[in-house]
Amino acid sequence: MPDSCGNHYDEIWNIAATNPCFMKKLECSVDRIERLTDRYKSNVIQSRGKKNIPDPIREKNHKLAEQIAEESIVLLKNDGFFPLGEIKEILMIGELADKPRIQGGGSSHIHTTRITSFIEQFEEYGIKVRYARGYKNTSFKRDAKLEKEAIRKAIEAKEYDIPVLFFGGLTDIAEGEGYDRESFDLPKNQILLLKKLLEGNDKIGFLSFGGSPYDMELPSKCKALLHLYLGGEAVAGACVKIILGLSNPSGKLAESIPYSEKDVPSYGYFAKQEGQNRHLDEVEYRESIFVGYRYYDTFHVPVRYCFGYGLSYTEFEYADLHIKTGDDEKIQNRGQEAAIFDGNLRSGIDPPVGSGNSGLQHDLPIGKINAAGEHGDQGHDDVIHKGSGDLTERTADDDADGHIHHIASGDKGFELSHEAFFLFGCGHRKHLLLVKKS
Repeated sequence: MPDSCGNHYDEIWNIAATNPCFMKKLECSVDRIERLTDRYKSNVIQSRGKKNIPDPIREKNHKLAEQIAEESIVLLKNDGFFPLGEIKEILMIGELADKPRIQGGGSSHIHTTRITSFIEQFEEYGIKVRYARGYKNTSFKRDAKLEKEAIRKAIEAKEYDIPVLFFGGLTDIAEGEGYDRESFDLPKNQILLLKKLLEGNDKIGFLSFGGSPYDMELPSKCKALLHLYLGGEAVAGACVKIILGLSNPSGKLAESIPYSEKDVPSYGYFAKQEGQNRHLDEVEYRESIFVGYRYYDTFHVPVRYCFGYGLSYTEFEYADLHIKTGDDEKIQNRGQEAAIFDGNLRSGIDPPVGSGNSGLQHDLPIGKINAAGEHGDQGHDDVIHKGSGDLTERTADDDADGHIHHIASGDKGFELSHEAFFLFGCGHRKHLLLVKKS
């Protein structure tokens, strides 16, 4: 773990010099650590050969890592860009394509024996790769030479109808352990480069890296937005399968992505925001239970992409559905891609923590149905909760395409004909909320 960087040292020495009891407690703690080290020192493996993991096990673990990454990648926007299908050539821009960020830093950092790049993965499928570095991962500053090369290649790709992928997001210097983020934005060199690229070629797919939310306004202007998080050693192989259509994206967001850092409940009381800048070592936790989706839903704060959101390549048609427990419901995949529907039809919907007139009763997520517009904005949400045994209408707003979703209290049968997202995990359970389109 990171040390305290010298904080509190003087305070500790002053107490030790004036308080004998403190020194006895400190010596007792040191003694426990020494005894623990002495007890287990025989467990250290001295032979390097005995430490090596057999190659078959490494290969098995790598395939498992790829499967996990494949199921975790989230498609946030897709304006007919993915899947790319059988392509012969592709242009990749961004150093993260060649050196993908697979994990966080600090105490979470591990050394893997095998990390494949996106360039290598595409070449394995016989696809010719054009590559432009575009920016440096280790700096926020622009590199005019790298930008010029990337812009030139993007214009050439448009002329020859070659797909373009921009690899961006939070780099190791933008977020990590032991320090606070300086900004909610993308690194500046990525912002400036992507703006110029979109001016010359608007047919760009954005591949997003990051361990925490950031401002996705600019990435959302691309034709497609695929969020990889920090996907581990095999993230490149998993992502290429999804891009080419060999796998169907099924991941859902593990947190809400706000429009602005000012929308976050802790804004103004954390890091260098507003008055907090004057007392960085003193942090007040004022959010209570209202963190994440619980805050945004309760106080009607719109977010760019909500908790649990995620697109797919396919569509479903539902028939003869009823809100009850049973196995006689009919679900038909009407899309072009194979997909697995994993959900239980239940009439009960568990709301989050709360009391009184708020309708919040239990420490579980509420069900949410998002009317997703063409560009993936979640400005209008239908929030459903349990009330007197029936589904009760809370809101019914037009989305970007003019669709209106209603929940009618007491209805027994519902139809879903608009592409919406409705699977939310509550512990080991999943709920299907059915919406009748007016």
